[in-house]
Amino acid sequence: MGKEVVVVLKSGAKIVANLTKVNPDSIELTHSKLERVEGKKRKEMVEIVETYNLCDIKSTKTQINFK
Repeated sequence: MGKEVVVVLKSGAKIVANLTKVNPDSIELTHSKLERVEGKKRKEMVEIVETYNLCDIKSTKTQINFK
C-alpha cells in the first residue's frame, strides 16, 4: 500500500501508478496526468484514481526508483 507498482493488464496495457487500496476482488491505483483544464491556457496535473478487477490483471510488480 502506497508503493509505486507496474501493472500489466490482460489487454496488454501497462500502467505505472501508486497502489492505494486492495480489496479481495479489485485494486485501486492513483496516478497523475497532465490534462487541459477548461478555461485555462496551460495543462495542469490532475490526480486520477482508477479501480481494476483482479481478473483483468496479468501481473503486478513493484517499481524500484534510484532517485
